[in-house]
Amino acid sequence: MSHAPHAAQEQRTPTRWKAGWEAVTATATAALVLTGMFALVFAYLQINEARDEARVQHLVQLVRDFDQPPMVDYRKKLAAKRIDSVKEQLRSLDVDDPPGEMYDLLNFFEEVGMLAKRGYLDKKDVWDSFGYWMFNLYADARPLIEEEQKSDPATYVDLANLMTDMVTIDSQQHSTRAHPNAKDVYAFYQNEMESRTGRALPTHPKRKK
Repeated sequence: MSHAPHAAQEQRTPTRWKAGWEAVTATATAALVLTGMFALVFAYLQINEARDEARVQHLVQLVRDFDQPPMVDYRKKLAAKRIDSVKEQLRSLDVDDPPGEMYDLLNFFEEVGMLAKRGYLDKKDVWDSFGYWMFNLYADARPLIEEEQKSDPATYVDLANLMTDMVTIDSQQHSTRAHPNAKDVYAFYQNEMESRTGRALPTHPKRKK
């Protein structure tokens, strides 16, 4: 009596078990990979959400500071010193004896530039919230900035770099705020003289002709 068929069956059974186990292992491995990928994506989204929330919080605090003493006082005092209401024009800027409040505002926006460079602020949000002030102030203070950079090229470099990006954003938004003329700056300072604590900030004022 031959036992060959029974032996062949015994050989096939471990083979089927092995194939089944390999299939189970492959499925488990795939499940682990998918779970790991899901965990990574979830963590990435959580980190991005936390970063976005932090950026918004930083921006809200800066806007609040800008519209509260002492910043609102600096803004009004600078405006009063920069315009000639009788002649209805800007006063000539003496780079050897500029208004101290101009430095206060430039230092504030230099900090904004530093925060934006490090990723603590979204530059589009900065453009939306501060673009009106930054473009007008930068246009008026540019001779002073260039004079300061002659002795120290690092002076207001974060602000200058941010302004370059802001011009690009302004163009992308089809805006005309990036290149204010003398009349625009004069009108800007007129508005600043009326600034008061708690006043809503006009992020999109109309350009005066």
